[in-house]
Amino acid sequence: MKITSIQTSRWMNIRKLNLLFATIIMLSSAFAWADTERGRQYNDQGKYDLAFKEFYESAVMNDAVAQHLLGDMYRNGRGVAQDDLQAVVWYRKAADQGNADGQNDLGYMYAFGRGVTQDDLQAVVWYRKAADQSNADGQNNLGYMYRNGKGVAQDDVQAVGWYRKAADQGNATGQDNLGYMYRSGKGVARDDLQAVVWFRKAADQGNADGQNNLGGMYASGKGVAQDDVQAVGWFRKAADQGNADGQNNLGYMYELGKGVVQDDLQAVVWFRRAADQENANGQNSLGYMYESGKGVAQDDVQAVVWYRKAADQGDAYGQNHLGGMYEYGKGVVKNLDEAKKWYRKAADQGIQPAVDALKRLELH
Repeated sequence: MKITSIQTSRWMNIRKLNLLFATIIMLSSAFAWADTERGRQYNDQGKYDLAFKEFYESAVMNDAVAQHLLGDMYRNGRGVAQDDLQAVVWYRKAADQGNADGQNDLGYMYAFGRGVTQDDLQAVVWYRKAADQSNADGQNNLGYMYRNGKGVAQDDVQAVGWYRKAADQGNATGQDNLGYMYRSGKGVARDDLQAVVWFRKAADQGNADGQNNLGGMYASGKGVAQDDVQAVGWFRKAADQGNADGQNNLGYMYELGKGVVQDDLQAVVWFRRAADQENANGQNSLGYMYESGKGVAQDDVQAVVWYRKAADQGDAYGQNHLGGMYEYGKGVVKNLDEAKKWYRKAADQGIQPAVDALKRLELH
């Protein structure tokens, strides 16, 4: 069949329209990309209001990267009032377009119930989508869900597998978590040398947990030659970043004079910093300093305050110490029933002095 001149003209017009639409789409994408890049620059400069404007303009043009970044602005309250609901809206838009960062962050919002009803199953769904695209944060987060049995059956082997994928991409949190699995022998044969390897990789990237854990390996001489000076160095790096475990551990080194000149005042400073972050070890340690009058004026009432904070978080040493305060009426009215209650909690966690205390009290 021959094509008439009218048909040919219509076909040409349709083709021109298609080319025009394609050109418009390409230009829109180019403009959106340019807006997003300007937004990144403003964000890096701390000009959050300007960054928000650029990200928004790109996001409404359906740029997935901008949608994810706009979600970040809402989640963190940068350049706009903090709003988890809006963060979820934009993360979902990015995630639905296959943006791996958006998928990971949407999983995070489900995991912690921010802007959505908390839902571990949905968290796993989105973490897995990100992880399957080789997103290192998604891989690490999926490993966390397997390790803790959240939204999936608990499986340390699967946890190690996902942590390793993240770690091999240079993800510092994944490296620290993989080090933990080697140190504890979970999902993999226990290997302190490998634990040190991975903790060091994380620590060298400035990861505070990795720094604290590497300090712990030096303090205990596991996987490395025992070295208190090195331990203090790494604990301090973690502590200076606000890491509560690092702060408590640095306080411990000052209290005992390990790797530093013994200094109870400095010990109290670091124990208090940890305790003020709700770190149970720090709270227990600060309680001990008040009870013994080391680095602070002796004060049994304050000792009880801090022991109780630790005990209420399930800290076995805090529970044992609180039991002792009730047994002897230090900082509280003497109450043997309360003493037994707290000793029993500590004994159930394997604290031998609490077991001995219960036996002693049963004899009276």
